[in-house]
Amino acid sequence: VPLGYNYIISYSDDGQGVAEGTITVTNSLRGNLRIEKRIVGLAQDTDLTDEQKSGIVFTVTGPNSYESTFTYADMEGGSYTLSNLPIGEYTVSETIQEGSIPSGYRHIATEFTPETGTVSVLDSTEAVVTVTNKYELTAVELPLTGGPGTRWFHIIGLLILASAAGLYAYTRRRKFITILAARKGNASTSQRGGGGLL
Repeated sequence: VPLGYNYIISYSDDGQGVAEGTITVTNSLRGNLRIEKRIVGLAQDTDLTDEQKSGIVFTVTGPNSYESTFTYADMEGGSYTLSNLPIGEYTVSETIQEGSIPSGYRHIATEFTPETGTVSVLDSTEAVVTVTNKYELTAVELPLTGGPGTRWFHIIGLLILASAAGLYAYTRRRKFITILAARKGNASTSQRGGGGLL
């Protein structure tokens, strides 16, 4: 019997010297598995709604056809622990369902630590698998040329150009008035000075 397993033998006698029995083997050693969730890049946890978190699904598989499923919404502080697991190898996988990516971002990679997402759960210990999602901002897409959404871009562009032209004209006018006033002042001074000489 492998280490950590118990076995029970049960049998019955049919009275003719023939015995029928079964052997039941159970794993008596237990450990824990903690799954940690990380988000890096420009997206933060607060960019995800509760509905989007429910669309990020984790699946844990292990010995004897073990399988457990939970979502990011089930985690507390980005952590989820499966307790009292039979010892053995467990694998963590993640599925991001459609509509569960933060608005304005795109998902570029999912990384596991350990790299395969597989760890060994040992007796009276806690194994850890970290799942890291990486996001980046998506480029801003302008409406197609001629579409109704371009009207506001055209209006705003024209307003900016008009403001710039108005400011330029105002500056030029002020400069012209200043130069004209200076010339008139010089002319008056010259006339008064000339009269004194005569």
